[in-house]
Order: sequence, then C-alpha cells, then structure tokens
Amino acid sequence: TVLIVRNSLLLLQCSTCNLAWRTKFDVQDTFYEDENEVSLKKENLERRVRNVQDRIRLMQKYFLLNDLCDVGAGEGMLIRELAIQGYRNAIGIDPNTRAVSFAREQGIDVVPGTLDDATHIISERKIHSVTLFHVIEHLEDPKGALTKIYESLRKGDYLVIETPNAQAYSFIRTKYMHPLIYPEHLYYFDMENLPLLLKKVGFVFVAKGRRGFDQY
Repeated sequence: TVLIVRNSLLLLQCSTCNLAWRTKFDVQDTFYEDENEVSLKKENLERRVRNVQDRIRLMQKYFLLNDLCDVGAGEGMLIRELAIQGYRNAIGIDPNTRAVSFAREQGIDVVPGTLDDATHIISERKIHSVTLFHVIEHLEDPKGALTKIYESLRKGDYLVIETPNAQAYSFIRTKYMHPLIYPEHLYYFDMENLPLLLKKVGFVFVAKGRRGFDQY
C-alpha cells in the first residue's frame, strides 16, 4: 500500500488494484441518524426524482423490479417511483430518522435501520433484488456487508451498486479535489476493483457501466 492525499484527506491505496480508503474511520456513529443531515427541500426532491427515474430505466433492462429493497433509501424517492410505475413489494431502509419519517408521512414504505436490518427484510419480504446507491463507499467493512447480502439472496436474485468512480475524468480533472471526495466516504472504488471484490464474495456480473450523477 501507498499513502496518498485526495482533497486534503489522507488515504491508503493498494498498489495492486488501486482501491483507496481513509487512514482513519472517524465518522461518528450518529452521523447518519442526524436529523439535520438530509435536505427535504422541494427542489432537491425533484432532482432526486429525475435521478431515480434514470436508475429505474437502467435496471429495467436487466430484471423485473418487483420485490426490491433499497438500502440507504433516504426519503424514499426510488420506492415511491417504483410504486407509481406499478411495481410491487418495494421497500426502503435508512438510518436517518427524519428521512424515514418524511417518507412514511408521504405513504412511502421506508423503515428505519441499517444494512444489518436489511438482511432480515430480505428474508421476511421475499426480496429478490437489493440496491445500494451511494452506500458502499460509506461502509467500514464493504466485503462483510456484501457477503451478508449475498448470503441473504438466492440464486437468480440481483444486486445493483452505484458508487463514485475514483478514476472518473471529473476526479482527475479536478486533481482529486472533487466534492465527492469527503470524510464520510471511507472507500474509493473504480471500474476494476469493485468487480473484483464482488466476484470474491460470489456474485456473477450481468453488467457494469458508467452514468452521470447529479450529486446536488
């Protein structure tokens, strides 16, 4: 491993696969439960709706979106949009109590909890697909988390992951001063090392690719 600096953060980087991770995992346990952490302004929600519609269009190419659990669902825009489009048995889970309360007030099926709780939901709700949109980079033990999901799903089920690409042109262009490089992102994957990790866990690839992401 080598020591590197990205956006004023000290990271370690594997000299073989280029996976990078923070030297200190010093994010407070309560960070994702913070009532002020999520913004529920109308304009932000409208952007998120456009983003989830794009995600749905992509996923529809590969599998039926019934029986889906969105881990890190936030205020539940993906779950709401799936229901609008007629899909059944979609549920979200998120540690942010304010986001969950907002979702439930809108009639969106989001429950409080973490990825550990999601493994029980997968079994109880007979879930056949799990989505992790901008979640894996926040986890202290990505391999352990992926293993739990793998063991919870059955053959023929699906996992969808979206995470910032550490080798993206936008990162390189800013000389790695990009706003998506920040303390709560513990790991920085790319198009090669994330597939390697997933294959080690046991997943078989259906597709991988890049998409634009409006972080705001």
